[in-house]
Amino acid sequence: MAFQAKRGGDRFRIHDGSVVPKGYSASYTAPAPAVGHLVKVDTATNDGVLRCGNGDPIYGLAYSTNSGNGTISALRFARIQSIVLEYETAPALGDKIVAHGSSGTIPIDGVLRDRIIADNVDGTGTVTALNSPLTGLVIVEFPAEQIGT
Repeated sequence: MAFQAKRGGDRFRIHDGSVVPKGYSASYTAPAPAVGHLVKVDTATNDGVLRCGNGDPIYGLAYSTNSGNGTISALRFARIQSIVLEYETAPALGDKIVAHGSSGTIPIDGVLRDRIIADNVDGTGTVTALNSPLTGLVIVEFPAEQIGT
């Protein structure tokens, strides 16, 4: 029997330091912080993140939220991680990406993640698969050398 493996989907390697607690301020883009939001470093808040807007470089993904104490657990895109994201306009294989600033419409693991667009000047990550595992989704890899702290 041949080995069968899932070729599409997230490939997180959760380890010490990959999911980090971050604060957020009142300037977090509405709606309130939610699982699936793409986040960037908030330079006005100590150890904080903001939801990415159109064209913002991506720091990570809101993995869980605790609005009771103002904490977001951010999956920091460091080391080599592969994630499925929805695009607004189809990128090409090899493109770098930035956040589009809008919520997606295709549930990925039961969550609507924010959309991305191609930006080969200011972008991060590398699109490695198009319309995978479904039309409208891409797989993006984030090597460590492309990620800020």
